[in-house]
Parts: sequence; structure tokens; C-alpha cells
Amino acid sequence: SAIYGKAEKSLYVIDNYIGLKTLALLKNSKVDVKIILFSDNVGKGLHSTEFQDFCKQYPDCKIELRQTGRKYHDCYIVIDYGTATTYDLVTADGCFAAGITAPGIRISAKALWEDTAKLPEIEIKKPKSILAQETISSMQAGLVYGQIGQTEYIIRQVQKESGYENLKVVATGGLGSIITDETDAIQIYDRRLTLEGLRIIYEKNVKG
Repeated sequence: SAIYGKAEKSLYVIDNYIGLKTLALLKNSKVDVKIILFSDNVGKGLHSTEFQDFCKQYPDCKIELRQTGRKYHDCYIVIDYGTATTYDLVTADGCFAAGITAPGIRISAKALWEDTAKLPEIEIKKPKSILAQETISSMQAGLVYGQIGQTEYIIRQVQKESGYENLKVVATGGLGSIITDETDAIQIYDRRLTLEGLRIIYEKNVKG
């Protein structure tokens, strides 16, 4: 909650799964700080009346509500192969439903050569075979095929526990293409997904 109180002029919040807990944090912002809230969840997961009641109860919280817009319109798992590898379950109405966070490929690789004796720093790429016979390709096999195995298992488990059997899977992130090329579990690779989302938010809210 402390981070909300540090803003001096404006506070931008992007939360398509916003609820009363997030609103409770926003009341910690300073008086006269303009809060720009990007969310399509008001009127859905968060009832419109709840939002209006909060604004009346905390009139010093000057919240301007804006829509985010959505590029994909089915139930999706969005995998971001970044510093961490994150798996987000997104419902058909664009709301975040659940998330899984795992170490990213680069973090895992760095742990190998920094925290394990005698292992060298290597290029992260798929080796010719998983049946490695020397150190470098052995590490590459563990990193790449280990990530593929993790990806496929988590997707299956999310489908099983969520009940969404026909989930589409979208991957993004710099190393996502390596994994996407090696599994049928991912249908779409969109390297610019985050930037595209920010563009959509901007175009929907820019004042002409």
C-alpha cells in the first residue's frame, strides 16, 4: 500500500481484475493526486454500485475510469517468458482469473553457472539432441526441454483445474519463440503483445 502514497501528481493503475481490495489501497493516495484507472471489470467483477459508493466515501480519491480494450476474445492462457515465466489465465470477458509464476529461463541459466561449481556461462538455445554428451549441450537441454516440459504440464493442469478444456495459449517474451517452436501446446506467439496492449489502451483513451 505504501507505493500508492508516494505519487505526487498522478497515479496510473492497470487492473482488469480490480476489486474492493484494490480500491482500499487507492484510498492511501495523497489528496489531489489524480488516479487514472484502466479496467474493463467495473460493472462485472466489481459492481458499478460498489465503485460509486467508494468514490462517494472517499471524495479525495479523484479516480478517472478508462477502458483497456482486448485483443483476444476467448479464454486464454498468456505465457510471458521474461525475467520470470508467468502463466495468466484470462477469461473470455478479459478478466484475470489466476496466475502462476516460475523462474525465467535466463534466471535458471544464471543460477547454473553462478551457483554451481565448474559450469560455464552458455548460450540459451535448443541443442541438436536432448541426449547430450558434453557439458554445454547438457545444460542447454536441461534449460530448454525443462522449460518445454514445465509449460506443457502447467497448461494441462490449468485446463484440468479450471474446467476450460479448449483454452487457447498465447506466448510472448524474448525467449518465447524458442519454446513455441518446440511444442503444440502454444497456438500463438506474439512478441509485441505487451506493447500492443499499451497501444490499445492509449488509443481508447487519448483525447483528440
